[in-house]
Amino acid sequence: INPDFGQVEADPAVINLSANENFFAERRPFFLEGNDIFQFGNTKTFSRFGNPVTFYSRRIGRSPQGSPGRAGINAEYVDRPDFTTIATAAKVSGKTQNGWSLGFLDAYTLKEEANFTRQNGTEGSFAVEPATNYMVFRTKKDINEGNTYFGGFASAVNRSIDGTYFEDYLRSSAYLGGVDFEHNFNNRNWIASGAFSYSSINGTQEAIQLAQTSPVRRYNRVDSDELFVDPTATNLSGFATEVSIQKRGGEDNWLGSLTYSDVSPGYETNDIGFQNRSDYRSINGGGVYRETDPKRVQYFEQWLFKGLSWNYDNDVISNWYGIGAFVRFDNLWTFNYNANASGKSYSDRITRGGPVMEVAKNWNFNMNINTNQNKDVSFNFGTYQRQDVAGEFDNDVWVGVTFLPTSFVQLSISPEFIYQRDIDQYVTRVDDANATDTYGTRYVFADIKQRTLVASVRLNWTFTPTVSLQTYVRPFISTGEYSKFKEFAEPRTYNFDVYGRDKGTITQAENGNYTIDPDGTGSSEPFSFSDPDFNFRSVQG
Repeated sequence: INPDFGQVEADPAVINLSANENFFAERRPFFLEGNDIFQFGNTKTFSRFGNPVTFYSRRIGRSPQGSPGRAGINAEYVDRPDFTTIATAAKVSGKTQNGWSLGFLDAYTLKEEANFTRQNGTEGSFAVEPATNYMVFRTKKDINEGNTYFGGFASAVNRSIDGTYFEDYLRSSAYLGGVDFEHNFNNRNWIASGAFSYSSINGTQEAIQLAQTSPVRRYNRVDSDELFVDPTATNLSGFATEVSIQKRGGEDNWLGSLTYSDVSPGYETNDIGFQNRSDYRSINGGGVYRETDPKRVQYFEQWLFKGLSWNYDNDVISNWYGIGAFVRFDNLWTFNYNANASGKSYSDRITRGGPVMEVAKNWNFNMNINTNQNKDVSFNFGTYQRQDVAGEFDNDVWVGVTFLPTSFVQLSISPEFIYQRDIDQYVTRVDDANATDTYGTRYVFADIKQRTLVASVRLNWTFTPTVSLQTYVRPFISTGEYSKFKEFAEPRTYNFDVYGRDKGTITQAENGNYTIDPDGTGSSEPFSFSDPDFNFRSVQG
C-alpha cells in the first residue's frame, strides 16, 4: 500500500509519425509485481491480428493531458509536470487453496496543475489533469483438477471533471466487464479458450464525439456504410470477443492453433487499457512442426501461418501469409527467422477519416542470431527488411555484445541503424469542394526518407545480494526528409497526383513553409503548411 511509484528507467526515445500513441512497457515495481493475475482477454494461440489490452497500468500516473490551448490560456511559457501524482494505491493478489485466484487494485491520482507566464510577465497556474480514481478486479476459479478455469474481470475509471474544461475532451467515466475460460484436454495437449468483454464510456457530447472520431474507430470515415458520428451521444459502448483452439503438445511433431477475434466499433479500453483500433473481425491459423531430439541440432521448429481480417464494412484490412523457423544448436547458439507476404488489402486508417486506400503488396523478413549467452563474451545480430511493389522499404540492422568479466559484472552494448522510405506518409488534409473524387477533401501525402541511429550501453554491477548498481546511456538520432508532396487521387486505389508534376503548383518560402495551389488556374484556394522535415537528437541515461 502506497509504496514508491518511481520508474526504474526512462522510456526510450522514439519518433512517432502515426496517429496512434506508442506502447511503453511498465517499469514500476509496484505494478510489475503480481501483474499476471490482472491479464485478461487473450486466449491461448500462436497467432492473432491484435487484441485490445484491458489493463495497461501505465495509465495510472500518466503524463497530464491538459494544455494551455484547451484551457483558453495564452501563455508564453508553461512549466508542467511530467507525470500525475499517485496519492494512494493498494493492491491485493493471490490464490487460495480451493482454486480461487484474486486480484484487486485501486489507485487515486491527484489533480495536477501547471505554472505559466504570459508575454506581459504575469504568472498563474491551471489544471492539466483532473483527480481520477482507477479500479481493477480480476478473479479466476480452477476446476476439473486444474484443467479448466472460469474467470471474470471488471474495471472502472472515474474523473472529477464537472464544470472544468476537461469535460470537452475527457470521458467522465469508463467501465468494462468481462468473462473468460480455458479448458485443457487430451492430457493437456489441447486447449480451448475464449473471452468476452463489454465496455461503456460516458461524457459530454463533445467528449464522446472525439471518441467516435479518434484513430481507434474513425466513425467519421467518409466512405463507410456502417459507421456514422452521432453528435448528441453521451455514451459509447461495444464488445470484444476472442475464441481459440490450440494444440500445444502430444507425442507427434505437430502443433497449431486457430483463432477468431471480433471487436465492435464502439469498444474502448484506453482509459485504463491500451487499444490502437476497434472495428474488425479476424481469423488467424497455422501449424508448427517441431523436433525436440533432432540428429544434427538440439531443437528445431518450423511454422506456417495465415491471417485474414476485415472491418465492419467488409473491407479486407489485413491479408498475410507467414513462414518461419527456430533452431538451437548443440553449442547453444540460436537462429530464427520470419518471412511474411501480404495479399490484396486496404487501409481504412491511413487517410485519417478519409476514404479507404489500397495497400501496396509487400513482403518482410527478419532474422536473429545469438551466440551462447553463458560465455564471458556473447554476441547477437539481427535484421529486419521490408519492401513493397511501390518502392517502399525498411532496412533495420542491429548488433549486440555482452561482456561478463566476473560473475557480478555485466556490460552490454547494442547499436542499431534503421533506414526507411515511404511514399504514403500522411501530411495534412484540406477541405475543397472541387476535390469531388475524394468526397470534398484533399488528403496530402509525401515521400519520406527516415534514418535512425540508436545505441544502448548498460552496466549491471552486483556488490552484495541486496546492493547493486544498474546504469545505462542511450544516445538517439533520427532525421526525416520529406519530398514529392502529393494528394490521394481515388478511393480504393494506391494512386497519387504529385503537386508540380501531375497537377497544380508547389513553392517553398525562405522560412521553409510550403504553399500549394492544387489546381493551378482553377478556382481552388491555395493552402500552406510548415516544413515537416525533422532532425531529432537525445541522450538518455
